Amino acid sequence: MRKKTGKLLAALVSLAAFAAAAGIIAPSASAHTTETNAGTSVLLHVDPDDDPIAAQPANIILIYQNGTSTLDLSTCQCAASVEQNGQTLLSEDFSSSIDVAIAGGSAEFPFTFPAKGVYEITVEGKPKAGAAFEPFSVTFDQRVDRAAPAPAAIPWWKRFPETRSLNIAIAFIVLALAAFFVYRDARRRKFNK
Repeated sequence: MRKKTGKLLAALVSLAAFAAAAGIIAPSASAHTTETNAGTSVLLHVDPDDDPIAAQPANIILIYQNGTSTLDLSTCQCAASVEQNGQTLLSEDFSSSIDVAIAGGSAEFPFTFPAKGVYEITVEGKPKAGAAFEPFSVTFDQRVDRAAPAPAAIPWWKRFPETRSLNIAIAFIVLALAAFFVYRDARRRKFNK
């Protein structure tokens, strides 16, 4: 009985380890980051998967919350900037930018992180006339650890289209000469009989 229980326990542990490795029972993880200032919380999501790839387009998504309700961005003079090492790479004023998509309490805009490294995303907001929230400013650190994969090596014959045409011409000439010599030898043997 003890051996059967031990084997059953080992089988269950193995099954649980497999399921965890396969992601079947692994807890979900979220890399979304939330910062709060003056009663306003801003959630940052960077698409793809909160793990942007250097030199490839990403989308920065900001979701605003004031207390327990969504902050209506039509009442906010909001802006965002992306900096690296003190250099401003992007500055978006949501009210005047055509690159920013606003829907209720969220804003989305494209950005390409130029290289691996740590970037600061600063989000600021001031109330428009009649809005009932305090000015706020939050800063997020966004790490970019992945780089785009190197392009696949191109075979030499595909690099130069004119070389490919030359190769085809040479192959045609070689085949034509081979056919000529085979034909000539066949005729000589026929007449020499």
